[in-house]
Amino acid sequence: MYNKVGKILLPLVTLLITLQSAAAPMHLITSNDGRFEVKIENMPEFKTGTFTQLKFSIRCVQQDTCPIDSVIVSAAMPHHGHGMKYYPEVIDDGAGRFTANGIKLHMAGYWEFYIDIGYQHVFERAQFTIQL
Repeated sequence: MYNKVGKILLPLVTLLITLQSAAAPMHLITSNDGRFEVKIENMPEFKTGTFTQLKFSIRCVQQDTCPIDSVIVSAAMPHHGHGMKYYPEVIDDGAGRFTANGIKLHMAGYWEFYIDIGYQHVFERAQFTIQL
């Protein structure tokens, strides 16, 4: 009995592990005051000195609609006391989706990314970190 079950289950378990590891991890970040969720479905591979694009979506959590006035993406190295030398252009792709073009991290180390969401003349921040 065990051999028959093992011969069936082992390939299925192997397939599930392979599919799970092949899927890009999704990052869900809640803004500091909890009004917004930022979803990054495919985190790009950031490399020192290379321009990178970040695609993300923003969803209002606390009410049906939150008219977003603006979105600013930046990053800083708090241990070094400086940010990026180049600031990306954020494009509103519609339906709550955004693209930040031109992210360039000029040195290796610990980076904090900030997505500042403008809403009714107030900004709310969602942030995440990477080690480059």
